[in-house]
Amino acid sequence: PPGLGRELDECMTLKVKSDEVLTLPKAVTTALCHNPKTSEAWANIQAQAAQVGIAKSAYLPTLSASGQIVVNRSNNDGTGTTGRPFEYSSSSTNHNISVNLNWVLYDFGLRASVLDNAEKTLLSALAKQDGALQSVISKTVKDYYAALIAQKNIEATKQFEANAKQALDLTVGRVRGGVAAISDQLQAQTAYSQAVYNRNKAEGDWQIALGTVAIDMGMRPNQSIQLSDANPEKSAESVVQSVDSMLKSAQETHPALRAARADLDAALANEK
Repeated sequence: PPGLGRELDECMTLKVKSDEVLTLPKAVTTALCHNPKTSEAWANIQAQAAQVGIAKSAYLPTLSASGQIVVNRSNNDGTGTTGRPFEYSSSSTNHNISVNLNWVLYDFGLRASVLDNAEKTLLSALAKQDGALQSVISKTVKDYYAALIAQKNIEATKQFEANAKQALDLTVGRVRGGVAAISDQLQAQTAYSQAVYNRNKAEGDWQIALGTVAIDMGMRPNQSIQLSDANPEKSAESVVQSVDSMLKSAQETHPALRAARADLDAALANEK
C-alpha cells in the first residue's frame, strides 16, 4: 500500500528514552511500531503486495533480444605447380541480431483469476494486520494498567509494613512494661514479617509487570521504565447498543471475519 514504507521508517525511529516518563499513548504507539506481531503483519502485507505486482506483470508483453558476431579469418601460403610461391587470405564477419516480442492477448481468464487471488489475499493480509494491531493494543493497555496497579500496590504494602512496624514497637514496649503478654509480641512480629514479605512480593510483581510492558514494546524486559499514572481522558457520553446491532457491527468490521471473507474470495479465485 502507498506510504507503508515511509510509515515503517518513521516507526523504526520511535524509541523510549531511559529517563522518559512513559504514558499510555506512547506505550501503545511504541508497541505498534516494534512489537514482533505487528512487524510480522506488515511484512506479510509487503510480501503480498509484491505478489499483486507479479500478477499484474502477466498482462505486460515480454521482450527479449539476442545478438551474435562471428569473425572468420584464414591465411594460406605455399608453392604452386610452377614452383612459384603464393599467399591466399580471406576474412569474413557475420552479424546476427534478433528481437522477440511476446504478448499474451487471451488466456481464458487465468491471469485475471491469479490477479484476483493475489488481491483478495492482500485484503486478507490487511484484515489480519488489523487483528494483530487490535491484539497488540489490547494487550499493551492491559499490561500497562497492570503495571500501574502493581506500582500502587507497592505504596500500599509499604504503608502496611510501616504500620506493622509501629505496632510491633508499641507491643514490645508494652511487653517490657509488663502490661502485655509475650504472645501479643509474637503476633505483632508475625504480622510485621508478613508485611515485609508482601512488600517484597509487590516489588517483584511490579518488576515483572514492567518487564511485560517492555516486551510488548519490543524492548528488553530489564530495560528501565517509568510509568505515568495520569489517566487518559474519558468520553463523557456512554454508547449503549443492543446485542443485534453489536453483532452486525462485528460482522462488518471485525478483522477476523473480514480476513475469513477475503480468504474465501481468494480460494474461489484460485479454484476458478
